[in-house]
Order: sequence, then C-alpha cells, then structure tokens
Amino acid sequence: MDPSPLSRLPPELILDIGSYLEIRDLDALNRTSRRYNSFLSRELYRAGARCTGVSNMTPLIWTVRNHQPQVTQRLLGHGADPVAKVLGTTALHEAIRANNTEAVELILAQNISVFPRDGSGIAPLILAASRGQHMIISLLRAAGASAGCTDPTEWRTAIHLAVANQNASGCRLLLETAAQVLGSNVGELQHYIKHQLLPDTANKGCIAVLKVLWDFYVAPESERQATASTLLLNAAYGDHVDTTQWLFSVGAKLAGPDNTTKTPLHIAAEDNSCELVRVLLELGADIEAQDHYYTPLHEAICWGAIDAVRLLLDRGANPLAPLPFGQSALHLCAARNNAALVPVLCHAGVDVDATNDNGDTALHYAARSGDLNVVKALLVAGATFNTGTSPGSTTLPSAIIFNGADVRQLLMESSADDGARREWLEQFIAAYGRENL
Repeated sequence: MDPSPLSRLPPELILDIGSYLEIRDLDALNRTSRRYNSFLSRELYRAGARCTGVSNMTPLIWTVRNHQPQVTQRLLGHGADPVAKVLGTTALHEAIRANNTEAVELILAQNISVFPRDGSGIAPLILAASRGQHMIISLLRAAGASAGCTDPTEWRTAIHLAVANQNASGCRLLLETAAQVLGSNVGELQHYIKHQLLPDTANKGCIAVLKVLWDFYVAPESERQATASTLLLNAAYGDHVDTTQWLFSVGAKLAGPDNTTKTPLHIAAEDNSCELVRVLLELGADIEAQDHYYTPLHEAICWGAIDAVRLLLDRGANPLAPLPFGQSALHLCAARNNAALVPVLCHAGVDVDATNDNGDTALHYAARSGDLNVVKALLVAGATFNTGTSPGSTTLPSAIIFNGADVRQLLMESSADDGARREWLEQFIAAYGRENL
C-alpha cells in the first residue's frame, strides 16, 4: 500500500481540502512536501489574514513584532487588517512598539484612512512620538495620522508619561510634533508645561528633561524669570545642585521680592543640605535673607540641622539676628528640643541667659517642655536658672511645678556647688510648698 496516498491527489482537490483546514493544520500540511506548499501556501496566508487571534495575537501582529517583512507583506496582500484591534492593540501599534519601520511602511501602504487608538487610548502618532521614533513619525504624518490628534489632552498625557520616565528625547519629539499638529490649540499645553511639568521636573532634578521643557515654554522674559525663580525653590526642596545652578544661569533669582518669602537658602539650610548651601552662597545668596524674620540660620536651628548651622556660622551668619518677641537663637533651640546645638550657639556668642520680651530664658523654655537634655546642655553652658525670676514669678517655677521631679532633681544637682542657686531653689520650694511639687 502506498504510504503517501495524499501525494497522488489532484491539485484542485488539495485546494478544496485546504479551504476546510484550520491554520495550524494547513501549516503542518505545507511542511510535508514542496508540492503541498506550492498548492496550499496561498490558502495558508489567506487563513492567516482571516485569523482573529491565537495565543493572544494574530499572525500579522506576530510578524511585525518579530521583524518578518516578507510574511507581513503577504499577510497584508491577503487582506489582513493592520488596524483591527486585538486585545487592546493593533498591528500598527505593535510595529511602532517594535520600532519596525519597514512594517510601518508596509502597513501605511494599505492606504489606511482611520488611525485607531489602542486599548489605552493612545493614537499611533502619539505612541511613536513618545518613543522618540523620528522616521516613523514622518511616515505617519505623511499618511495623514495627524488629523485625529488635535486634542491637547492626548498630547498632555503622552508628554506627562515621557517626563515621568525621564525620556528627554521622547519629550522633545512629542513637544515638537504637538506644536505642529495643535497649532492654535497649543496654549493649553503651555499652561500645563508651566504649572505642572516644569515644577515636577525641577523637584525631581532631571535636568535633561527640564531643559527640553524650558525650550518649549513660551512667555515674556519677565514671566520666564519669575518662573525660573519659583522652579529654583522646587530644585532646592529636592536638594538638586546641578538643577539649581542651571536655573540660576537662565535667570532665576536667589531672593524673594520681600522679607516674607522663603528663599532656596532657607530650604537648603533646614534640610541640612550643606553642598547646596555652599553653592547658593557662592552664587550670591543673601545669608541674612528673612522669611518673616527667620534667617536661613534660624531655619537650620529650628530643624536641628547642625551641619548647616555650623556651615552658616562659619560663612558669617549672624547668630544674634533679631527674632519676634525678643527671642534669641537659643530660645529657638530650646523650643525645638535641640540639645546638640546649645554649645554651638553659645560658642558663636549667643548669651545663654538672654531673655525674651516675657523675661524667659532658654532654660525656662527647656524646663517648661521637660526636655532634660536641653536643660542639662544649658546648665553646662552656664545658664543661671534664677535669672529674671523670683520665688513668686511664673516662669521657671511654673515649669518646675508642671514638669515634675526630673527637672527639679536636675536643677538641685546643678546647684550643689552653687550656694546662691541652692538658696534660691530652697526658697522657691518653701514658697510653693513641697506638697505641690
């Protein structure tokens, strides 16, 4: 018996059989002999063109992903639809994602009239722009793909993704293409660049993307300078030295319009960002700039930024700069429970017994808050705990009453070798009654 009876079948019967076979069976039959291949390959491609998806893709999508131009061309020639949506994508979108310029050309040669979005709502032109594909963008625009991309919101979303991914080249190409496509509608995009993209990028310190956005930001020079100055604050919050230097080079100011504005130096100081503090001072930042009376040194003290405090003092910051309500730098230190800064400030010349408008010293603040570390640091620095008080006053005595035995014991120990202190404390205890302590 002939082991290959199919080989004797006439061609017309083989073709008739092929029309009833699925694509997998046709492919298997094609592989058995050249004769079957010559008869059935056309039927195979016709079936492949009709196939709506195997393993989550169509034959056409597989070929463009894998750069098979001859197979792509034959499938298209047999009617495969390159813009049919399959599981949220199309062959055209996949050709773009694969950077398969040849497949894009073959697809566009089919005279596509509609350029659909993928499952995420992304148009082919915007997808190509976001991936920085200059050649594919040219092909798409020549084929008329720009006509369906006149909504600024689409471009805004794509540009946002490029910025978030720190894709500077993709961002530039998106902005260039958007400017050409949107025409008079580009104003909304300008607003988004100024108020969203530029601040976010400055805060992240992506200087390459920031430069691209700045190139496309259109505004009068005075407005650009004001914007750069605002961005400088964003860069300072992110501790980005390079970004800070670049923004200064394009016109950013280091100081606010008055003494009620936080400056980049304030931000760097409170964040203990010493490198940024140095750079800002080298660029000419005012070391005594005030934000509601607070200098950068005051900010550093409030936040316990000891390295920044030392650096600012070393660069000439005034430790005696006036503060509201007659406070000294040590009052700030005590109020924020920063014991480590006490010896630094005392060494810089701050009077350990300086009183505020209410007659309170830093020791009164520390005792009132019950912070033993600050109390101890102030006592070591020579604080006189009966300064400005008497047994009947309401400063240090009230602090001792409300904060209990720990502060009282520490003060008793500190007065062991000081007759005057010891006598004052004993008078206080007698005046208020031990039962109240």
